Amino acid sequence: MSKSNKGAKNRLLFMLLLTTTFFVIEILVGYATNSMALVADSFHMLSDVVALVIAFLSVLMSPKKWSKNTFGWARAEVLGALVNAVFLCALCFSILVESLKRFFTPEEIHQPSLIILVGTLGLIVNLIGLFLFKGNITLMLITQIRRLNHVSISKHVIKCYISQKN
Repeated sequence: MSKSNKGAKNRLLFMLLLTTTFFVIEILVGYATNSMALVADSFHMLSDVVALVIAFLSVLMSPKKWSKNTFGWARAEVLGALVNAVFLCALCFSILVESLKRFFTPEEIHQPSLIILVGTLGLIVNLIGLFLFKGNITLMLITQIRRLNHVSISKHVIKCYISQKN
C-alpha cells in the first residue's frame, strides 16, 4: 500500500469513527429533546457514514488490478452513490412531511441549550472533515459523488449550522 493510500485510509477511518459517533449522539439527543433539526441532521450524518464507507472500500480496492469481470467492483462507487442519493431523497421527503405536521401542530422543544451545544459540535465535526480532506479531493468519494468544490462544501457546513439553530 502506497504512503498516500495509507494516509487516505487513516483519514477516512478517523472521519468514519468521528461521524458514526456523532450520528449516535445526534439521534439520541434529537429524540430526547424533540428536535427535528437534530434528528434530520443525524440521518444526514448517516448518509455521510455510508459515503465514507464507500470511499474507504474504494481506497482499499484502488491498488488492485482488475483484468476481467470488473463491472461490479469497478462500478461499486457509482452504485453506492445511487444508494446514497436515494437515501437522501427519502430523508428529504420524510423531513418535509414531519415539518408540515409540526407546522400545523407545533411541539414543545426540550432543553434548547443542549440542542445548540450539539448543533455547534456538529458544525465542528463538519469543519474537521472539511480540513481533513481539503488537500485530497480526488481521494474523498463524498466530493466526487456530489461534485462539490470547496466553496459549496463551506456553504453546506454553514447551512447545516443554520438549520440546527432552527
